[in-house]
Amino acid sequence: LIILLIAVFFPKVQHNPWVTAAFRAMRPAVVALMLWPVISLSRQIHPALLIVVVLVALGVWGLHLSPVILILLAATVGVLHARRLTRSKEEKP
Repeated sequence: LIILLIAVFFPKVQHNPWVTAAFRAMRPAVVALMLWPVISLSRQIHPALLIVVVLVALGVWGLHLSPVILILLAATVGVLHARRLTRSKEEKP
Protein backbone atom coordinates (compact mmCIF):
# COMPACT_ATOMS: atom_id res chain seq x y z
CA LEU A 1 0.00 0.00 0.00
CA ILE A 2 2.82 2.40 0.86
CA ILE A 3 4.61 1.64 -2.40
CA LEU A 4 1.40 2.21 -4.32
CA LEU A 5 0.94 5.62 -2.69
CA ILE A 6 4.53 6.56 -3.44
CA ALA A 7 4.09 5.47 -7.07
CA VAL A 8 0.98 7.63 -7.42
CA PHE A 9 2.37 10.80 -5.84
CA PHE A 10 6.08 10.57 -6.61
CA PRO A 11 5.97 11.89 -10.19
CA LYS A 12 4.33 15.07 -8.90
CA VAL A 13 6.99 15.78 -6.26
CA GLN A 14 10.11 14.04 -7.56
CA HIS A 15 11.86 17.31 -8.41
CA ASN A 16 11.26 18.81 -4.98
CA PRO A 17 14.67 19.14 -3.23
CA TRP A 18 13.16 18.06 0.10
CA VAL A 19 11.79 14.86 -1.39
CA THR A 20 15.08 14.14 -3.14
CA ALA A 21 16.98 14.66 0.10
CA ALA A 22 14.56 12.44 2.02
CA PHE A 23 14.97 9.58 -0.46
CA ARG A 24 18.76 9.95 -0.36
CA ALA A 25 18.65 9.81 3.44
CA MET A 26 16.46 6.68 3.37
CA ARG A 27 18.73 4.79 0.99
CA PRO A 28 21.17 3.40 3.63
CA ALA A 29 18.27 2.34 5.86
CA VAL A 30 16.56 0.51 3.01
CA VAL A 31 19.79 -1.28 2.14
CA ALA A 32 20.24 -2.28 5.77
CA LEU A 33 16.65 -3.54 6.00
CA MET A 34 17.20 -5.71 2.93
CA LEU A 35 20.65 -6.90 3.99
CA TRP A 36 19.77 -7.94 7.55
CA PRO A 37 17.58 -10.94 6.58
CA VAL A 38 20.17 -12.01 4.03
CA ILE A 39 22.89 -12.02 6.68
CA SER A 40 20.66 -13.80 9.19
CA LEU A 41 19.69 -16.50 6.69
CA SER A 42 23.23 -16.92 5.39
CA ARG A 43 24.31 -18.28 8.78
CA GLN A 44 21.90 -21.19 8.38
CA ILE A 45 22.55 -22.28 4.78
CA HIS A 46 25.05 -24.71 3.35
CA PRO A 47 28.30 -23.05 2.23
CA ALA A 48 27.82 -24.34 -1.33
CA LEU A 49 24.50 -22.52 -1.55
CA LEU A 50 26.16 -19.34 -0.30
CA ILE A 51 28.67 -19.66 -3.16
CA VAL A 52 25.79 -20.01 -5.64
CA VAL A 53 24.15 -16.87 -4.25
CA VAL A 54 27.38 -14.90 -4.60
CA LEU A 55 27.91 -16.17 -8.17
CA VAL A 56 24.37 -15.22 -9.17
CA ALA A 57 24.78 -11.76 -7.65
CA LEU A 58 28.03 -11.29 -9.55
CA GLY A 59 26.33 -12.50 -12.73
CA VAL A 60 23.48 -10.04 -12.38
CA TRP A 61 25.45 -7.00 -11.25
CA GLY A 62 28.91 -7.67 -12.64
CA LEU A 63 28.13 -9.35 -15.95
CA HIS A 64 24.66 -7.80 -16.42
CA LEU A 65 23.05 -11.21 -16.97
CA SER A 66 19.27 -11.37 -16.94
CA PRO A 67 17.87 -12.70 -13.64
CA VAL A 68 15.22 -14.56 -15.65
CA ILE A 69 17.92 -16.45 -17.57
CA LEU A 70 19.69 -17.30 -14.32
CA ILE A 71 16.45 -18.57 -12.76
CA LEU A 72 15.76 -20.76 -15.81
CA LEU A 73 19.34 -22.04 -15.73
CA ALA A 74 19.03 -22.84 -12.02
CA ALA A 75 15.74 -24.67 -12.61
CA THR A 76 17.30 -26.73 -15.40
CA VAL A 77 20.31 -27.64 -13.26
CA GLY A 78 17.99 -28.56 -10.38
CA VAL A 79 15.85 -30.84 -12.55
CA LEU A 80 18.93 -32.55 -14.02
CA HIS A 81 20.42 -33.02 -10.56
CA ALA A 82 17.17 -34.51 -9.22
CA ARG A 83 17.03 -36.94 -12.15
CA ARG A 84 20.61 -37.99 -11.52
CA LEU A 85 19.87 -38.61 -7.84
CA THR A 86 16.76 -40.61 -8.70
CA ARG A 87 18.67 -42.79 -11.17
CA SER A 88 21.49 -43.44 -8.73
CA LYS A 89 18.98 -44.57 -6.06
CA GLU A 90 17.27 -46.92 -8.54
CA GLU A 91 20.59 -48.54 -9.49
CA LYS A 92 21.54 -49.39 -5.91
CA PRO A 93 20.39 -52.86 -4.79
